[in-house]
Amino acid sequence: MNWPPQSGEQYYGRGPIQLSWNYNYGAFSNILVESEYNSKMYLLNDPDKVVKDGYVAFSSALWFYMTPQSPKPSMHDVATCYFEPSNGDNTAGIKKWNNLNGFGITTNIINGGIECGTGGESASSQKRISFYEAWLEDFGLPTENDFSKMCGNMWNAFPSNSAGAAYGYWDRDWSGGKKCKAVNWMTGYSVYAPDDYKRCICDIYGSGAASCPTAERAEIPVVTEPVIIEPVTPDEPVITPEEPVVTPEEPVVTPEEPVVIPEEPVVTPEEPVVIPEEPVVTPEEPAEPIPEVDYVFHNKRCNNNQLNKFGGDWNQCDSCKPLTGPCSLSYPVGDAAKFSSGDAACRCNPDTFKYST
Repeated sequence: MNWPPQSGEQYYGRGPIQLSWNYNYGAFSNILVESEYNSKMYLLNDPDKVVKDGYVAFSSALWFYMTPQSPKPSMHDVATCYFEPSNGDNTAGIKKWNNLNGFGITTNIINGGIECGTGGESASSQKRISFYEAWLEDFGLPTENDFSKMCGNMWNAFPSNSAGAAYGYWDRDWSGGKKCKAVNWMTGYSVYAPDDYKRCICDIYGSGAASCPTAERAEIPVVTEPVIIEPVTPDEPVITPEEPVVTPEEPVVTPEEPVVIPEEPVVTPEEPVVIPEEPVVTPEEPAEPIPEVDYVFHNKRCNNNQLNKFGGDWNQCDSCKPLTGPCSLSYPVGDAAKFSSGDAACRCNPDTFKYST
């Protein structure tokens, strides 16, 4: 398991933004303590540090605010309108109002599975809106459209074709060789975390930390008192002008100032800074990601008729992992069309899925 919960520990909401679930505690811990191979265990072993340590508490809020979790965008991208809803987002009710992203989208990012997609506005979402409006009033800022502050009319999860879907994780590259590739479904290896590509290689193809020794990092010196450097006043140089030598017979000639022609400076052109282009990663058709809450799965395996439906377009099960088992018919959570949905398909079962034969 990528983020193993520890016996006796609970991963409920803590900190200014209520960091919740073991996978968020582990992923944030991996960024917070980057000097250790198993740095994810720092907060998985002691989640109370998020409330006991002020630095950790506010860092957790900034991390969650800034970090996208595909297919969810980051709250920062929503607030700055860097996130442009796709057609899939619009279908899910995640759209702009007055050409701006609304407050309701951030609620969906934080706790959409519980507070959004209810048709009416949940009590928790209404409370968030009240706090938000109070802050706007305190700062003298204009409020926004009432509908844009709500999330009850949205799906309770971002669709797989959301504009927030990005290649933000590493996973095994099944094309051959000991390598990992960027994928757009959640794994235990983030492209935003230092050394996570190395961890992906070592965990999948090696023996974890034993295969990847971590170099010692230089310690940052701790300065307890400011170092005061006394100013130095240089001595004034003593200049004794020379007496001009005057020969009475000779007229005193004041020489003209010599004309100094400055040499042309030798300009050595700097080497041009070449910024390598980001490699375009065109992933092969990956096995459909194993979502945590995105899909509802049928309790029976897909049969051959279903696998070959629409010329095989329904079959997304060719790369199912052996531990996952056969695939089942599924549709997006909150999709009223259910198995008649355009997004319905045969997909790999989640690890914890139980099915009948």
